[in-house]
Amino acid sequence: MTFMLKKIHTKWIIISVIVLGSILRLANLEGRCFWCDELESYNRAIQPVVSMLSGLIHNTPHITLYYMLLHFWLKLGISDAFTRILSSFFGVMTILVSYCFFRKLFSKKVALLSAFLLAISPFHIMFSRIVREYSLVYFLSVCSMFSFWLVISAKSNRFYKWLIYGIVSLLLVYTHYYCWFIIIAQAIFVLVYKRDKLKLWIMTNGIIFTVFLPWIVLNFWFRLKGEWDGVLTTYTSSTFGYFTKVAYFFYSFTLGQTVYPFNLYIVVPLLATFIVFIYGVIYLLREHDQYKKIILFWFFIPFIIGMFMPACAPRQLLMILPAFYVILATGIVRMRYSWLKWIVGTIIILACAYSNYNYFTNRQYFDRSEERRVGKAGRSR
Repeated sequence: MTFMLKKIHTKWIIISVIVLGSILRLANLEGRCFWCDELESYNRAIQPVVSMLSGLIHNTPHITLYYMLLHFWLKLGISDAFTRILSSFFGVMTILVSYCFFRKLFSKKVALLSAFLLAISPFHIMFSRIVREYSLVYFLSVCSMFSFWLVISAKSNRFYKWLIYGIVSLLLVYTHYYCWFIIIAQAIFVLVYKRDKLKLWIMTNGIIFTVFLPWIVLNFWFRLKGEWDGVLTTYTSSTFGYFTKVAYFFYSFTLGQTVYPFNLYIVVPLLATFIVFIYGVIYLLREHDQYKKIILFWFFIPFIIGMFMPACAPRQLLMILPAFYVILATGIVRMRYSWLKWIVGTIIILACAYSNYNYFTNRQYFDRSEERRVGKAGRSR
């Protein structure tokens, strides 16, 4: 009887988390007009399929899957809110699939807390509400890592599991070029811990690469013809040094991009989050269960590669955001003192709430004191 009560209790908690995440991703979707990148996505998606694919191949660094889905989605409606619902759906599904995956690897507390943190994540919410491919990227990255764990942890090599992994991973790499970072992370994990699965992994990903190869060849051809010159100029500039870039990525993952970073009310939560995150990393490094270390490979391999790529911005590494939050949840749950858990958890939740408040009230990038300062400077002129 006690077991049944606990099971029901857990079920209602995760349902509440999903409902909260849905509200934050679906509320007032029409409150903002399309910004320039959303307009680009919309304008490409409403074109005939052949024209859309031709445009993507000739002069953009984007891949086809999201635009194909959006193209058929727009057959059902074309309002701003309806167009954005597709991204919101993938955002909500990411929370659910992340919980299911993390529940297999970690305790119930860690899985629930990581799902909750993802549900209120300002960065995740922002990119679940815009007409871009990023929400599909983090949804498929979780699905790929989940299916990857299923095939490498299984005692027998079931064909259908490898097929599922192959299909999901193929969809993933056809969503964004940087999604190959996930495949690289999986490759390194297999080489380190699961060499008995290496042959099947190479065969599966060899097929994935072969199917993806035509897209690479076409893009390379048009780059040689010079049709990508303007795009490459835009996408290879960087204004961040390595240390600044690491700090900027951590800031974005923690609080999104709707708060002014240089004030005490933001620095304290950032420091608290960073310390807890490092504590979670240390715990997972000491963990004897090799499968839990998948999370570290999932986060750090793409993160390290991204740090050395000038064109890589935080939004392009959203694929590792679920891993970030499960590491953070692990750090909180593994703290020795309950009162310390509550303090740190409350600080992080309040900081996320503040950032989300700024986002939903259109007060992006600035806090009130900064707005007052800018306002006074303008009036003094």
